[in-house]
Amino acid sequence: MPSKYELIQMINRNNHYASDTIQDVNDLIADIDNDPKKFTYELAQEIEEWSLNLNLCPLCGGRIIKLGKSYEPSEYFGRPVQEKIIRYGCEVSNCSYVK
Repeated sequence: MPSKYELIQMINRNNHYASDTIQDVNDLIADIDNDPKKFTYELAQEIEEWSLNLNLCPLCGGRIIKLGKSYEPSEYFGRPVQEKIIRYGCEVSNCSYVK
């Protein structure tokens, strides 16, 4: 995990001016202070979406693989059908991520 200084340096790489970095860090602090649970929830959602777009596990960074498929009874316009369910998860054996 990056230190606080390293985090500021990462934010600074995206800015042309030090004043922009200071403002961005203060905005981040305000967002966290305002509603920490909301901030961590939204951050978790962002990292999940970002990592899945790269076909990587949001928990450990391992590759996402197809774990298997099954057919479950369902209904379509009042008629019984078999719905194909495909499960995906992390290839790392000690990771519990399943989507």
